[in-house]
Parts: sequence; C-alpha cells; structure tokens
Amino acid sequence: IKPLISSLKINGEQYVGDLTSFAFKQNDLEFKLNAVDLYAPEKLRWSYKVNGITNQWEQFKGDKSLNLFALQPGSYSLELSIFDSNGASYTLSQPFNWIINPPWYRTWWAILIFLLLLLGLTYGYIKYREQNLKREKRILEQRVKERTHLVMLKNNQLEQKNQDITDSLHYASGIQEAVLPELDELRSNGFIYYKSKDIFSGDFY
Repeated sequence: IKPLISSLKINGEQYVGDLTSFAFKQNDLEFKLNAVDLYAPEKLRWSYKVNGITNQWEQFKGDKSLNLFALQPGSYSLELSIFDSNGASYTLSQPFNWIINPPWYRTWWAILIFLLLLLGLTYGYIKYREQNLKREKRILEQRVKERTHLVMLKNNQLEQKNQDITDSLHYASGIQEAVLPELDELRSNGFIYYKSKDIFSGDFY
C-alpha cells in the first residue's frame, strides 16, 4: 500500500505538467489522492501535513481529496501518510513541494526599483529645492544691489543739492559783504556789532 497523488487541480482546472512554481493567483489547490488496499479499503485512514502552513499532522476519512485554499506566496511541502486496518502506516515516497510566487510588485527586483525610484525622487526634490533657494538668493541679492544703488544715488543727489545751497550762500555772503560799508569809515563815530549765525545773515546791521 502506498499513498499517491493521482491528479492536481489549480483554481478548479486540471493541472498537467511537472512544474512546481505557480503564480500568486494560482493559490487554490485540490489534490486527488489514491491508495490500493485489497483487504479493507474502507478502513484506510489518511493523514497529511503541509509544511509552510502547519507542522501538525491532520487526519481525514472518506473523500480522497485534499483542498488548500487562498495560499499566500511562499514555499510549501505536502506529506501524506495512510494507516490500514492493522495499524500499519505507509507514507508518500517523496513529499510534493511547490512554490507560490509573490506578485511582481513584491519581488526583490520590484522592491529594488521602488527604492531606486524613491531615492531618485528624493534626490530630485532636494536638487529642485536647492535650485529654488539659489534662485531666490540671487533675486534677493539683486534687489539689495538695486536698493543700495538707489540709496547711493539719492545720497549723491542730496550731497549735490547741499553743495549747491552752500555755494549759493557763500556767493550771497560775498555780495552782502561787498554792499556793507567799510569799518574804517565808522570807527571814529561808533561801532558795528555783526555776527551772523550761518554763512549768510538775514539780520539787520
């Protein structure tokens, strides 16, 4: 007596082939089991263990099929064992091993691409912000230069106007002094008190 896997259905469709690597959507498996016992086939007791799901042996009777639903991506191994009416046990000659692959976005190369994209976006954003800051700095420096130039221009204009006013006062003072009489002419008859506050005096003699 030896337990056998007579057929395999994946997602309800008969599977023919020797591949043991399935896509992540091929996660509903139905194993058809078979064993020949000429003496008391109704007393056969089946046990199975699926490594990757549980490490414990499970028993079932009657229907010689095993259904595994909604398996997650990973590696699995099915072990079978049967017990006859005398209690003797027989195991599957070789465990059935298979792999359910993860979706493409959970593969190592997809994760690596995502990380590279994230690093690239982060680097691009940093460079973009850096360029914006440099541009804003140049704009501020240009504005400071323009304001400084404007202030210097106004200062020059004020200095020129101040110089023009000072020159005018000196010129008016010269005219005023030319109009006033000589002190020698008045020295025998009186005195003159004349002390202007600024360059040009508007006070009476």
